[in-house]
Amino acid sequence: MADLRRFTRIGKDRKPLESVSEQGELTPDLTEKVYNEVCKRVFNELLVKQDADDENVRIIIGEITGEVLGNKSPGLQSRTELQERVFNRFRRLDILQPLLDDQDITEIMVNGPEQIFFEKKGRLIRSPLRFESRDYLMDVITGFFSRNNEPLSESHPLGNMQLPDGSRAHAVLHPVAQNGPILTIRKFSGIRPGLKELTEAAFFPEEIAEQLIEAVRARKSIIIGGGTGSGKTTLLNILSAYISPDERIITIEDSPELQLQNRSNWVRLTCRPAGPEGGMAIDSRMLIRNALRMRPDRIIVGEVRGDEAYDMMQAAATGHPGTLCTIHGNDCESMLLRLADLVLAASKLTYEVILRHLASAFQLLVYIARDESGERYLEEIAELRPNISENYRLTSIYRRSK
Repeated sequence: MADLRRFTRIGKDRKPLESVSEQGELTPDLTEKVYNEVCKRVFNELLVKQDADDENVRIIIGEITGEVLGNKSPGLQSRTELQERVFNRFRRLDILQPLLDDQDITEIMVNGPEQIFFEKKGRLIRSPLRFESRDYLMDVITGFFSRNNEPLSESHPLGNMQLPDGSRAHAVLHPVAQNGPILTIRKFSGIRPGLKELTEAAFFPEEIAEQLIEAVRARKSIIIGGGTGSGKTTLLNILSAYISPDERIITIEDSPELQLQNRSNWVRLTCRPAGPEGGMAIDSRMLIRNALRMRPDRIIVGEVRGDEAYDMMQAAATGHPGTLCTIHGNDCESMLLRLADLVLAASKLTYEVILRHLASAFQLLVYIARDESGERYLEEIAELRPNISENYRLTSIYRRSK
């Protein structure tokens, strides 16, 4: 529910708003007056009916809108838009809701009340939308998180949650975020492209797609890398569809993003932060160690970013071929060296030994790039092999032509 600071009580006043024109038209100024009046009265009603569900809230909004307008009728479309705007304020994401509903928008970034950006069809665009104040934006964000059973407050200013549709939301409140509150939403469209869609979009040639399929079927261990939003998880989802249906797959994720299709023997393990009452934190390293006791045929790690790199390397090198994972990197070699750095931080092995182990555990590195226009494409595939004199040998077997 919206914060009480945003409203003033109006008692039991049920009179229509006198400023609505006799013709029933809603000019921009009148629209704001009606909107604010409806919001005030709805808020008072919800103070009494705090357990009202979405359907009942819509009924309340409809009744109060009729009371405010009286016998004036601004038209069905204007009335519907007004009621939806009020509903968004109380039950959804206020002025951000149209961005969330737009299927072409893949990411929403709010940098304080006056800076709202979104990514649409690969392009980053600044929105003209603005929140009226920092406090108002904070009310919207904290209300959004609380309705999804994720507490967020000044004493707990960092929040991360997954929405029912698979989208992910992350928030940082002021004063941790100096220009905050900050809200970032990475949307899950529900549309899962296949290899056909990727080849048609010039993500990679058809013969390269077939080569990767054969590598998965041959149980080669593959590292997929790239920048944020480059499509690493999308490619991982697609390739996992070519794992034999007889295999038992265990996935390890920080937050659930993988959407493996037609899998009956699939175990999903997800990390968990420490609970507010002292509940144990569960990290990726702990999950990988437990996964090894669950008879996996194949282990998939959504993203390698910490100490779990050592345990994943050990698993891939000791009886679990076909391991798949993603990692951040700028090219195939930087992906390998970043993984080596992560293993180094989590073990007592020397750097040279780690590189030799990685070269024995993994066979292919796949790098996805993204250009200034937002186009995503597979830039390089490199084959990784052990080498006695140099610890490893990385050979590029595909590079996208310019």
